[in-house]
Amino acid sequence: MANDIAEVKCVIQAQTPTTPIIFKLWFMDESRFGLKTIRRRRITKRGIKPIMRIQDEYENTYVFGAVAPADGSSIIWEMPWLNGATFQEFLNAMSIDEQAKDVHNIMITDNAGAHHAKSLKIPGNLSILFLPGYSPELNPAERVWEYMKERFAGKIFSDLAALSDHIKQVVESLSADIISSLTSPDWVMEVIHAQLLT
Repeated sequence: MANDIAEVKCVIQAQTPTTPIIFKLWFMDESRFGLKTIRRRRITKRGIKPIMRIQDEYENTYVFGAVAPADGSSIIWEMPWLNGATFQEFLNAMSIDEQAKDVHNIMITDNAGAHHAKSLKIPGNLSILFLPGYSPELNPAERVWEYMKERFAGKIFSDLAALSDHIKQVVESLSADIISSLTSPDWVMEVIHAQLLT
């Protein structure tokens, strides 16, 4: 990963050799949130089986997120589905976001089909690097979804609008400190420091 980042930096910097470029590292992923109740273990007295209301509705929505471990920045959008068109919308929005517009963004993500859509037009201030196949443990953004879904566990939503309202509340509660603590294992920070990334 560090070598791939170094190569991207060299290529981008070579385009404007007299102007120093600030590079920012992001990890990006999507997760599905739906009306089906998320179950978690519950504490009860020994021998007493926990009782929990659940619903088996299968309507869902997607949450797209890019997180920057170095400073806890996050760009999180809800989308109705995951495909090349919605991924393009996310990239376009990210490229002009206040947290990303004045730097060159190196985004690391997985190999979902939407990320390889032939119609994609990558904004000029963004480069995408792909993780090896089947390696979610290498994407710290996964920990943000785990954190968020704990705040959905056991909850029942009447419809997608109610679910979206809760998504918004949880996203708004994600401070930069929380994002940093969730997404900055030692190996990520070593890459950031070694490559002089923000």
